Amino acid sequence: MVKKNSKKFINLIERQFKDGQYRKSIKTANKLIKMCPDEAYGYTYKLHSIYKLEGKEKSLEKAKEIVNKHDEWDELIFEIGEFYRSIDEYDISIIFYEKAYDLNPCVNYAIGMVYSLAEIEGYDEDDVIDFIDQFPKDDPKWLDFMFIKSDILSKEKEYKKSLKVCDMILKQDPDHLLALTKKTFLLITLKKIKKAEKVIDYRLENDINSTWALVDKGLVTVYLYGDYEKANEFISKALEADPVFQYAFLAKAVHNYEQGNLEEALKNIDKATKNKEDPLYMRYLMYKALLLKEMGETEKLLDVINQIPEDYTDSIY
Repeated sequence: MVKKNSKKFINLIERQFKDGQYRKSIKTANKLIKMCPDEAYGYTYKLHSIYKLEGKEKSLEKAKEIVNKHDEWDELIFEIGEFYRSIDEYDISIIFYEKAYDLNPCVNYAIGMVYSLAEIEGYDEDDVIDFIDQFPKDDPKWLDFMFIKSDILSKEKEYKKSLKVCDMILKQDPDHLLALTKKTFLLITLKKIKKAEKVIDYRLENDINSTWALVDKGLVTVYLYGDYEKANEFISKALEADPVFQYAFLAKAVHNYEQGNLEEALKNIDKATKNKEDPLYMRYLMYKALLLKEMGETEKLLDVINQIPEDYTDSIY
């Protein structure tokens, strides 16, 4: 999250960069790094300015120097990889993605790696699944790459194919957190609610992302049994564990709407949309738009719609 006191420096760097004042933007980036040493923005802006001013080699030299100094800061190393991928330097981006992934083997880091490796091998974005299918199964990153494939298929609304990939992952790792969560979503989307409940119960019994599982349990409790009171108990437990859990507020809003309480639904969806950096923020906004349309709040509806990208296709339970 960008700190308020660093925003003015970021705006200044962007203006200087746009005007081609790269020496000035480097100086401003240095001030930003000094003021906010725990934020990645200053480092990546500095590298981009050096890249423009002195070329790829100097930029890479400085990037390696930064990483040597912060060799355990995986978020910064990943952002450096993102910067190089954004300027089509895929071979360089791989260096930093792999370093970040070695420090913290999470799917977000694997995603950057997948797209850069695919570009190097001559695949474009539409062919990424083809690239993943060629990836060796004995590689430690294979399960994460498979999850990326499942996620891409899900976003393309190829839910059955996505589910098949999730099952492949879970056959090798029954406790794969992201695959279990995705499988729950897919089963609910495909209206296979009883099967979804079994997956959720497994997550709860084994304490696998249990806060999310509690909300999912609340959702399926209504789908299967129409028991809003029991569903609210599960969701309330999730909010006891995390009082600002946005996904829980979405679930409450959904249930408010289903019970005809639109005003209460809007209050809960407003709580769900407080943090724009939540990965499901657009999903929450989309539900807010549905509510406002139902309530006839045209002006507010247009304001929300303008915040949702035209190509956004994700689903709501």
